[in-house]
Amino acid sequence: MVSHVLEVLEKAEQIWRERSPGWKRKVNQWEAWKARQKNRERALQKVAARKRDPDDEVLQRSEDSSWESYFDPQDPSPQFSFAAVSAYPKKDILAVIDELNWALAPENKFLLRALRRGIAVHHSGLNKSYRILVERCAPSSSPTART
Repeated sequence: MVSHVLEVLEKAEQIWRERSPGWKRKVNQWEAWKARQKNRERALQKVAARKRDPDDEVLQRSEDSSWESYFDPQDPSPQFSFAAVSAYPKKDILAVIDELNWALAPENKFLLRALRRGIAVHHSGLNKSYRILVERCAPSSSPTART
């Protein structure tokens, strides 16, 4: 069942991304932002080399908090995901998923893709690290399906 739900979400997202002018515009904006990143890095090196100016720090903070700095076109789109804010920051979840990639049997690799979309399976026969991650990511206030 999990593999079917995952497949439906991934396929619907792929079709939406191919057809959505808004998605294409967002990716183009992000790519332009990335292309400008080298210029920003050079400017930051110049700022670091000279005496600190408070205005430079404000400029840097605004660049770090822009949506482009957090955007990843490989991430599941929110409308095709059940994932919500969890006990883990995104980078920590991705690190654990990378670690688990080798530990799960090949037929269970889809569980890691599903987990990124907020779909999880908790079963005693699965890898203990995976189960612990699922337990930490599951919101304690909402009901969960158990099998």
